[in-house]
Amino acid sequence: MLKLATLPLLFLLLGIFGCRNVKNSENTAVAPVEQNEQGDISLFASISKSPCYGTCPVYEMKIYSDGTVEYEGKRNVERIGKYSATISEEQMQKFITVANEINYFKLEDKYDSPITDVPSTTTTLTVNGSTKSVYRRADYPNKILSFEALFEDLFELLEWKKVDD
Repeated sequence: MLKLATLPLLFLLLGIFGCRNVKNSENTAVAPVEQNEQGDISLFASISKSPCYGTCPVYEMKIYSDGTVEYEGKRNVERIGKYSATISEEQMQKFITVANEINYFKLEDKYDSPITDVPSTTTTLTVNGSTKSVYRRADYPNKILSFEALFEDLFELLEWKKVDD
């Protein structure tokens, strides 16, 4: 009889300690980006916007771990062609901060639907050797838009230099 009475207590304790571990793993923050031991420059973040049947902006932007930014405007954007700029460490940290706020690394890899004339956006972030890409076209959480907005803000904030094609 004593064994049956301790069984609910055992489940209660397992539930309490089990929930604590899950809760802590959800709050794991992404740490600042660092170059590898060899000092190699790697991709830090990127965005790619695909065409649609209308006038959707089509471009790619890549940010590297040394702060170099490469941009290629393809259609329906102010800057057509290849450009480069430099981003500060504070601006790079903002990407990590927003990624933490929206739990970027826990988002689904793909938000899609069979609708074909809606443009897609793919973002990527690499921090401490972990890379996450999110493809979105439909049925996505609105919080991903705050991460994408960081790239769009760079259009106004950076001094872009035209790169010969």
